[in-house]
Amino acid sequence: MKKCKSLFAVCIQVAIVFALTSFGILSIIGSAPTPKQITKFSLNLNKSSSSGEAQDRLTARIRPVLMENIKQFPSLYTYTQYGYRKGDYGHRSDVEWIICPVPAFELTITNNTGHVIKFNRAAIKLQDDSGELYDCMMKNDLIEYNKNTAQAYEAGGRYWSLAPVFSKIKSLKIIDNNFELLPGFTQKGYLIFNIPVYTYNSYATFLSSKEYLKVLLFEIPVEMDQAGYTKKTTNFTFVYNVKANTVTVQ
Repeated sequence: MKKCKSLFAVCIQVAIVFALTSFGILSIIGSAPTPKQITKFSLNLNKSSSSGEAQDRLTARIRPVLMENIKQFPSLYTYTQYGYRKGDYGHRSDVEWIICPVPAFELTITNNTGHVIKFNRAAIKLQDDSGELYDCMMKNDLIEYNKNTAQAYEAGGRYWSLAPVFSKIKSLKIIDNNFELLPGFTQKGYLIFNIPVYTYNSYATFLSSKEYLKVLLFEIPVEMDQAGYTKKTTNFTFVYNVKANTVTVQ
């Protein structure tokens, strides 16, 4: 089976081959690969600083999505191809393309309130350790995000097919202010935020500068009066400590 390479790995490989060819080193056979160090990240739930998963008959469970575990979340990546002329995508069809900025978060939510939960007035935010807030992204935001990412590669003469990307976005379940959940139902979707992550380097730069991240779900209605107006809301806070591990690979 052909091994698939990520978008970032392909770019790195092209750069390495160009450099080696320029210095005439490709003819050297049998030389040992040079070890290199890379940083891997994890987000660890700080239970003492977080709310519980169950609040006012509403249960929310979250799993962080990182580049390190993206293969566990097939809804958030696809495979695409590229070409060197716009509209001509004749090169590789196995390049992995992540369709949203990460970290993102998979949310599983269960509604036992007895009424429909609507997020239309909820505040859905990501907060970093400096206090900066990031808004949740909607599907139109994701389309623009991917268009901008592809356009950045055009400066280098590479044009990406976004058809598989847009197809994946169309079927993606996003938790945003359009989200509704019927009583007695459980749904799974994704919290995606407008963080400044477009490449692996920007991903590493973003997480390296953070001690923790907070996922905030505020003002979720859990109790209504007979006229359908909100009587009570609840809040969820999930705090994740950022951990970086440097490992040596061949």
